Amino acid sequence: MDDEQAVAVFIEIRDRPYSWTTPENRRPNNCYFKSIELLKRLDSLGYTVRLCAGETFLDNRFPASARSLLPDDFVLTHVWVELALDDDWHTLDPSFDSPLIRGGLEICEWESNALSFDIAKQYTQYELKKHRNTWDNSLFPKGYILAIAPCAVALNRWFASFRRGCCR
Repeated sequence: MDDEQAVAVFIEIRDRPYSWTTPENRRPNNCYFKSIELLKRLDSLGYTVRLCAGETFLDNRFPASARSLLPDDFVLTHVWVELALDDDWHTLDPSFDSPLIRGGLEICEWESNALSFDIAKQYTQYELKKHRNTWDNSLFPKGYILAIAPCAVALNRWFASFRRGCCR
């Protein structure tokens, strides 16, 4: 297989400006949508890939003012791709685009085998399927988007500041 082509696909998707879902932005470049596209494109190149997800949290890398806007009882999830490579699963996380390194966020590379977020609980493939089925209920995404909207808007502004070259 042509790893060069796969690496180029990963970088192209990763370097799209990351953003959280808001009521105005229903299909952002967040971990879910970026990972789904990466999964499909790597699969079309002949790679064995799987989608992974788990529960995460906003740590101190993110501004306290934005973290405080996330409801206390909200279960935040993160999604990424794993690729079968050299007889092992290799983690590919296309979440954060390169300018976000200015904000102290980890920008994953093809070879880094790392995640952008710390995972408190990784879902099994069964739990992941159940989680994805929840999203098929048309009311769930709307409630999710409304619940995180204040935090999402604040974080999207913070992300944009690094793309403009501003500081925290």
